[in-house]
Amino acid sequence: MFHTSIPFGYTIIYLVLFGSIVLGGLLLLVGFWRRIRALKRLGTVLATLGVGLLAADIYFNSLMEWNPHIASDAAVLGTWADERETITLHVDHRVHYHSWNEDFTGTWSLDNWNLRLKAEGVDNLMRFVSYDGELRLMTNPPDDPDGWNGIIGLKRVSEDVLK
Repeated sequence: MFHTSIPFGYTIIYLVLFGSIVLGGLLLLVGFWRRIRALKRLGTVLATLGVGLLAADIYFNSLMEWNPHIASDAAVLGTWADERETITLHVDHRVHYHSWNEDFTGTWSLDNWNLRLKAEGVDNLMRFVSYDGELRLMTNPPDDPDGWNGIIGLKRVSEDVLK
């Protein structure tokens, strides 16, 4: 849910979240002790916001598997697409790639979760990830997951690649 490539960025984000929880709790205590309704409300909002954002971040991060187990090439065959690009991986290791500015046919190879597309003048490295148990294909994967832009990748739209 939270993405940053700033050094120690996650530390800052989590410190702010924990700080809002602690500050919210303190404001709640002071509000109850001094019977100030505004402090109780502000404390409730801050603590709830901090807990909610932290829980959402933990939940969404648990859905993402950066290094999924891919048993065989058959697990990735088919057409992978989104609104910008389409990639079709054939049984005979041919690939057809199409986007608004590029179109080529070449070969593909799989090494663990990394997919390499090769054609004349093209050598692209892509990556399979798993999100909520579903394989997705990142066409522009980050070198470091901390630098990830939040785009999960292409979905498999068809498994029909017998040609």
